[in-house]
Amino acid sequence: MRVCACYCLYREMYHGQRPYEGMHAAQIVMACAQGSTCLEWSKDSCSEIARISRACMASSPHDRPTFAILMHELASLEDRVRMDGMRISKSFDAASGRCVR
Repeated sequence: MRVCACYCLYREMYHGQRPYEGMHAAQIVMACAQGSTCLEWSKDSCSEIARISRACMASSPHDRPTFAILMHELASLEDRVRMDGMRISKSFDAASGRCVR
């Protein structure tokens, strides 16, 4: 898989819909070749995931992250998300449904 394909994959997983839905393959190829279409992220999307995936779509292949860099950035993001989840779960008492201070 090419790194730029990760952009479509991440967007599809995040939004739960196929990229370019409703377009035929020839329409997609023409639009991409002309630069007249770009998959957008919704305004409420995780900005970090959107930033990482946009880097995968840089017009110059030399500006795109390598898979090693991509994996490092995603692993770092996962670590931050897990730490945030731990902080949230430690401050929430499931039995009472209340935040513990």
